[in-house]
Amino acid sequence: MYKHILLAVDGSENSNRAALETLKFVRSQTKITIVVVYEEDQQLTEEDKQSIIQPVADVFNQVNMKYNVLELIGEPGPSILEESEKGDYDIIVIGSRGLSGVQEMVLGSVSHKVAKRAHIPVLIVK
Repeated sequence: MYKHILLAVDGSENSNRAALETLKFVRSQTKITIVVVYEEDQQLTEEDKQSIIQPVADVFNQVNMKYNVLELIGEPGPSILEESEKGDYDIIVIGSRGLSGVQEMVLGSVSHKVAKRAHIPVLIVK
């Protein structure tokens, strides 16, 4: 089973689902790192940041699962990938934004960019 999970969250409902999905394959000794990437131009208050992290943290708090929170500044896809290479992670779990086919072609998808370039398994949760 996985020893260290990198859970990428962005405050979306799919991030919450990704946290719930993560619970299905963790054990008591599994380390979980919740990573949130803020873009440089985002003007977020501490309350805004807390509203992104808290719902996911609550999922793990309810089952007494320990976790670490890592807040990064940069472009989400590359920042998640860089962290996955620096840390000793076994898998990346990330929620999908649910873009339409056209939106995904034009905008790209962070989850798909991560899956395409990651050196470890990636679980995309819808």
